[in-house]
Amino acid sequence: MKFSTIISVLSIIALVGCASAPRQRSINEIPEYGNQPKSAEMLQADQEFLALTKGKEKESFDHMMAVGWSFFKRGDIGTAIKRFNQA
Repeated sequence: MKFSTIISVLSIIALVGCASAPRQRSINEIPEYGNQPKSAEMLQADQEFLALTKGKEKESFDHMMAVGWSFFKRGDIGTAIKRFNQA
């Protein structure tokens, strides 16, 4: 095997390894927020969301679950988890 071929193969392996490295997910892309405490900003967003949905909790839950499954089916797992967390 030629030296250049070996270098090429090793380069491809290295690039594939780098491309498949997992990225760090934000807390809202982890189911149930990874059981971590929410930031003040997230708690404020929760309060605003709850105020918007007051009296429509069941409909809001159903809607966010449907949106979550829609993203899940498209392969956008991060956004799906965000919507499931909102539900």
